[in-house]
Amino acid sequence: MSVLEAFSTNTPVMLRDLDLYHSIINGYYIGCKDEAEMNVKLRELINDPVLLSEYRQRSITASDRYSEDHLAKIWYDFYTEQSKEGQYVKK
Repeated sequence: MSVLEAFSTNTPVMLRDLDLYHSIINGYYIGCKDEAEMNVKLRELINDPVLLSEYRQRSITASDRYSEDHLAKIWYDFYTEQSKEGQYVKK
């Protein structure tokens, strides 16, 4: 939940790079294997305004993608399609 909150404030997100995140939010966050790498990447962000801006933009994009309205539409479309498919099942 805190990741989505960070995205919604246009804050670049840095996380431990776990497989769990790859299928969900890959490409939207800065992945690091450990604390030492996080420190290196934080320094990079501090010293590179273009990189910082890029990750802010990724947060904006992620915030739109995972917004309540967008997710509600995805689920609505999914269940609508499922209900249509269920109508054609012969008993």
